[in-house]
Amino acid sequence: MNLFDFIFKNNHFFRFVFGWKKNGRLFHLNLEEYIEEIERHIAILQKLEVKKGDRVGFISNTRAEWHFLDMACMAIGAIGVPIYPSFTKNELREIQKYCDISLFIIENTLTVDSIENDIIANAKVLIIEEGPKPKKKNTYKYTDLVDSLKDDDQSLPSLKELSHELKEDDICNY
Repeated sequence: MNLFDFIFKNNHFFRFVFGWKKNGRLFHLNLEEYIEEIERHIAILQKLEVKKGDRVGFISNTRAEWHFLDMACMAIGAIGVPIYPSFTKNELREIQKYCDISLFIIENTLTVDSIENDIIANAKVLIIEEGPKPKKKNTYKYTDLVDSLKDDDQSLPSLKELSHELKEDDICNY
């Protein structure tokens, strides 16, 4: 049984499965809304060509987008690598050296601009917050990808189908 099987099997226990606070306002999602949000984020990762076994580095404070993208990574079979925003450039360089991160998900453009080119040279970068257009190549804005999904006629990937493809030794199992 994997995490997603557990969620589907035990959904009758939860009125809301996820909640967060943004700008002083509370948000809650029921199971159906939660699954749709994860599927939307799976589609975003697929647009960025993230696949099973890829390492995805998260340089961000805790936020709803971080959670949805992390769950989407697990559903695909990618491996999330949490990285504290306070890590030094040398610590980031070591993490990249050992993990070979193919996508960095970063909170804002200021954080991207402070990371030295050699650390993210061979990786794609997804920036969550609105801000100026990033200067580095292979850098994408979260809102642009979300908007592109609205224009896409394709349906979202099925979390239930993807969860059945997970194997016992995949990262998202207990």
